[in-house]
This record gives sequence, structure tokens and C-alpha cells, in this order.
Amino acid sequence: MKTREEKRNNSKTFIHNQVGDDNFRALFLFRLTSLNLIDTIIINGIFFEKLDEILKDENLGEDNKIRIKQQMILDNMMKIEIIIESFLVLIDSLSKGYKTIAERMTGYENSFIKFVINNINNNIYDLKKVLGLPIPSSLTLLNKEEIEFLHSDFLYGEEQFKIKITKLINFYQKFKLVYLKSKHGLTLQLGQFNSGSTKELENSSMICYDIKKEKDMPPGYITSKIENYTFDRSFTAISILTFKKELINEINEILGILKQFVDLIYQNHYTHITNLGIEYVPYIKVNDKVGLLNFKNYRETEMMEDSIRIIKNIINKTFPNMNFQDDVKVEITTNYTKKEIIDSIINNTITNIFSPNK
Repeated sequence: MKTREEKRNNSKTFIHNQVGDDNFRALFLFRLTSLNLIDTIIINGIFFEKLDEILKDENLGEDNKIRIKQQMILDNMMKIEIIIESFLVLIDSLSKGYKTIAERMTGYENSFIKFVINNINNNIYDLKKVLGLPIPSSLTLLNKEEIEFLHSDFLYGEEQFKIKITKLINFYQKFKLVYLKSKHGLTLQLGQFNSGSTKELENSSMICYDIKKEKDMPPGYITSKIENYTFDRSFTAISILTFKKELINEINEILGILKQFVDLIYQNHYTHITNLGIEYVPYIKVNDKVGLLNFKNYRETEMMEDSIRIIKNIINKTFPNMNFQDDVKVEITTNYTKKEIIDSIINNTITNIFSPNK
């Protein structure tokens, strides 16, 4: 039986030789930052519910208060767009292994996102590989029944993942014009209201102006000339965001998908890496109890008793030989020893370092 230190050293060697230190760091940081952003959005939602009470003594006027509420929702949506965009890039990298993660995650063109979306829609990617799932037939400790069980469950998991990715893509594309103008140009007209409606958030809207070619428009766009346009036309794309309850519901659904799969994918790949890519199965941990990750809910099927028996057999055969996250914690740390860097970090608000790799 290997000690924890031996397991950790073996994992570090595997990361260095098979994954790449920066690729592993990029994967780790994507998960950490994405979950931090999701938590921030949730906390913003709590703050949003109390906003009227917080602003009641502020002399802002009702129109300004509505615009502030709109901006808060918009900020959350932009965080979601950023996570989805980065997630799509990660999907492409993971489908090819680990070697392109750091390079691709830190630099890509908008056209690359289109490329990834087209690949997903055309079923180009191996989603089992993206999900970090093992090939069941490679698990030598399992018998035919257990291998077939995992194969069926993983296939169902891939199908569900594709459905959820499609929802993420639809959200990303639907609000992409607003996302792009929120970081480029700020041509956003907040605080608009439907004619004859009361000045409440649910009746409000925001108009986003952009210059686009028709081929760059999001799916479902409408072609129409704009009436009563009183100045020289430059804008060719207009996006009108309405702040209905349905928008909040959609945001919450997308948050749930992101939280589930960002964590699941990292956990599975961490398990793959810490077990050196061999003889592992995906697992979940709930209240300090570790169990086999299942995509199907077998307790609601006619095969419940057989399924539970097979799951127990798989656990008994694989878990005793596996390394778990608590056994092998690969720390992500950076130590700086150069005096110039240390002094800059202490004395300045930002320290930029160029570190040539050759």
C-alpha cells in the first residue's frame, strides 16, 4: 500500500509528464474561478432582493433605481456568458487531451467559439472524454455485466450532457450581442419601458446597439428596417432585453447546469489524473460518504435491485485500489523569491511579470 506522499509524488509526475503543469493549473483555475463567479451571482441575487430596502433613503429617483436593478441583472448575465464561453473552449481542449488547455484558455478569437459550437452541434467531440469518464472495457477488475452497466450509464450521461450543453449554447448565443457590447463600447440604453406600462422592473427593457453583418447575427433574429430613424445609420443590429420573470428563471436554470458540470468535469479529470489514467471510476462525495457517480436514477427504475447490486460490486472492486481527492491533494502554489518582485507585490497594487519559457 502506497503512502499518501508516494501517491502525491506519482500524481505530480503524471501531471508533469502527461498533462503539463500549466495545463493542470488552467483546469484547476477554471473550476475555482467559475464556482467563485457562480457564488458571487447567487450572493448578488440575495442582495438584489433587499435592494429596495437599501435604497429607500437614497434620492435616486425611480428611473435610476430601475436602471441600477437592470445593471445588476446584466452584470450577472455577463458573468454567465464568460463562464459559458470559457467552458466551450475547455470542451474543445479536453476532447483532444490536456496539452492545449493553457494555450487555448488564455487566448482565442470570437470565431473559435463559433467553431466549437458547430463541432458540438455536429457531434464532433467525444463527450465521454470531455466528461473525464474511463473506457469501461479497460477496467480489468470488472466482469461483463458491470462493464455493460457502466457503458449504458456513461452513454446516458453523454446524452444528458449534450442536452445541457445545448441549453448553455442557446443562452450564450441569445444574449451574445448584449454580452459583446457590455465589454466593447457600452452602446446600451438602459431604463426603457413598454408604452403605457407602469415603471416596474418586469415592464422594463434595455436596448443594445451594434454593427454586425447578417451572418454574425444570433439564431432567431428578425430582419426589419427601423422606422423613424432620424440620423445617419451605422448600427445594423439591435438587441432588446426585457427583464421579465422568465429571464430570471432562465438565468437560474443555466446557473444550475454550470455549477453541476463545471464541478463534475473537474472532479472526474482530477480522479483520472490522480489515478494515472488507469483503473478508476467516477465518484461523488456527499456528507463525507463516497459513492459511484451514476447519471441515471436507478431507484426509480424496474431494475433497481439489480442496479444497486451491480453498483455495490463495482464499488467493492474498484474503490479499494483508487486514489481519492482527499488522499492526493495536488497543491497549486507559486512562490516568488526575487526581491524586485516581492517588493513590487508589497508596495504596488499590480505587479506584471513577463516569464519567457525559452
